[in-house]
Amino acid sequence: QQYKPQTTADLHLIKTHYIPDELVNRFSGLSVSADNDVLFASSHRDLRDAAASAIRMGWTTNDTAVSYLDQVFKWYQASEQLSFVNIKYEDFKTDPQPQIRYVADSLGFETDEAEIAAIAEALEAIKTKKVSEQYDRETLMLPNHIGKGEIGIYKEIMSEETAQKIADNHRDWMTARSYL
Repeated sequence: QQYKPQTTADLHLIKTHYIPDELVNRFSGLSVSADNDVLFASSHRDLRDAAASAIRMGWTTNDTAVSYLDQVFKWYQASEQLSFVNIKYEDFKTDPQPQIRYVADSLGFETDEAEIAAIAEALEAIKTKKVSEQYDRETLMLPNHIGKGEIGIYKEIMSEETAQKIADNHRDWMTARSYL
């Protein structure tokens, strides 16, 4: 909502949790290449953990998580279609440096291992940064935006029934990405 495309910059980096239909429609025919003026990078995670995170953030409840995830799943599909790079959250969480290298290489950046390590260290520091009650003016993150990000946290946050419905509704996608 704060993005202003008319603002002159070498690079516009936009982080979002949703992809509006107008954006998908506008760029759906774009070839996925680092040579484009517009590049999409995305990540995905176990849909059950995505729902658990949304419950933690207050964006949905256990009772509405299944329908909420139906919309998130549409965004995941759109982001995979539009992205020149797509990272599995769990891979980034368990071993960030190869994922950072993958993104840097995909963008055509020449980086050495020390730079990759420094980026990983800076990202780790963001997670421990104190964020104000409104939002952090540097990262634009909300106060409880970054949780611990545990893999499998859905088991503690949502009911088994809700987790099973999400798995059943998205079995093919989750199986193809080794979540089931």
